[in-house]
Amino acid sequence: MLTILSMLSIFNTLSIFNTLSILNMLRNCPVEDFITTFRKRSSSNRIHVLLE
Repeated sequence: MLTILSMLSIFNTLSIFNTLSILNMLRNCPVEDFITTFRKRSSSNRIHVLLE
């Protein structure tokens, strides 16, 4: 029981760190670059229309 709880706490802290790093990356890169990379990744035309 204790090991499961400790593993859960470790996983929670890791996920928090992941979200923080992702937010930091998003804040560091300009919005235009992010949108262009998102357009390159997305294959459906509907998302392209939404972004324009």
